[in-house]
Amino acid sequence: MGIKIHSIEIESAVKRKAYLLESEDSKILIDPGAKHHFDSLLNGLKPLVDISNIDYILLQSNDFLNISAIDLLIESGFKGMLIANESGMKYLKSSSFNNIKTIPELDYQLILNDEFYTYAIFTFS
Repeated sequence: MGIKIHSIEIESAVKRKAYLLESEDSKILIDPGAKHHFDSLLNGLKPLVDISNIDYILLQSNDFLNISAIDLLIESGFKGMLIANESGMKYLKSSSFNNIKTIPELDYQLILNDEFYTYAIFTFS
């Protein structure tokens, strides 16, 4: 199957996008956007995957917007692992969700299987 990358436009005015990376074994949602993007995100995901089948959500940017929709994603069935930039952890610790790792805890890489690797790089310092 290889890797499929799906671009999901969540805010057309500024061309803001979330991304779904999909392999045979794993599905990763990258930067899902804010609460006010949630309906657009759901509409974009609906033909691709059910939220309950997403294995990882990667919050790679320091943007608080990406964190603000996490509770809605959890309420909608997400039960995988949440991977966050360290700067977002102080906000995420107030969540009831407990399957959270930081990008540095994973040594800046997510090894999913022999052929599919995702490397996380800080976009802001």
